[in-house]
Amino acid sequence: MTDNPKIKIDSGKPGKKARQLNIEDLLSNDIRKLLSNDSGEVDINKMGFNGENIPNCSPTYVPLKRAKVLKKYDSYIVLGADAPNGPGSGYSSFGARCSAIDMVVGRLSSNIKASTNPELYCVDNYNLDAARIYISQRTDVDENFQIKKGNVGESVCRSAIAAKADAIRIIGREGIKLVTSPHGDYNSQSGKLSSGYGIDLMARNDDSDLQPIPKGDNLALALNDIIGHIQNIYGTIFEISKSQMDFALKMAAHTHTSAAGPVAPSVELAPAAMALSKNIMQVGVLDTITERLNSTLEELESLYSLGYNCINSDDNRTN
Repeated sequence: MTDNPKIKIDSGKPGKKARQLNIEDLLSNDIRKLLSNDSGEVDINKMGFNGENIPNCSPTYVPLKRAKVLKKYDSYIVLGADAPNGPGSGYSSFGARCSAIDMVVGRLSSNIKASTNPELYCVDNYNLDAARIYISQRTDVDENFQIKKGNVGESVCRSAIAAKADAIRIIGREGIKLVTSPHGDYNSQSGKLSSGYGIDLMARNDDSDLQPIPKGDNLALALNDIIGHIQNIYGTIFEISKSQMDFALKMAAHTHTSAAGPVAPSVELAPAAMALSKNIMQVGVLDTITERLNSTLEELESLYSLGYNCINSDDNRTN
């Protein structure tokens, strides 16, 4: 081979086309030597295509002495204790009961040169490692993963399960439930829960504007009542406008009797009464009918499941 093979590295947003990097941009000289043949060219047979073996080019992991590490290339299952920043950190540094299972792939993956240097020693890095599932008997999971407190609050010295990766999908063929324990249950430290806890949905790890999620059925009832009141107001306006229009028409045609006989309608009053009657017909009667119709259509569209813009989901529920 005369040219080094190209490796695709997706360094942009999801869906963005991966950019091309030469392997020499990624690997140290020692690793390139491991991948090269006798003539010094990169050997494609050593690149791991089709599941073939590859040279070890991942950083050297430093576990706790009490840990058992199951490792294959850059995939790890570590049976140990809580130590989010390696030996001397977490509850393992206090000798506490804090057994943990750490499943990790791609140590230091966010830093390409570091992640391909076996001469580099590393510990767990929740920011740079590619993906992990962490299970601990006792840990400070929010602090370890830099998660905001939110409304639920910070978990301190509690059991936890955390998953972190570029993308996480939870798929249930027969549904998914996110459940918190009720008041009175016991936590992992034998403490009785003094209150119930909710669920925070925090996009971008931002808890500065967390608001309660409305209950769809209750919201629909409230909006239905409001629409009913608005309909009643429209009805009242319609009746008042209709009466006012009748009055204006009678005023326009009004005559009275004098000593000389019947008197013609007032020259000033008749035109004004006719103009008022026309205006009431347009604004007070016809527009009211139109608004009542629009209000009814909006109610059907938004508050009923068959509506195009129904506010309630047919699939998802919350309490």
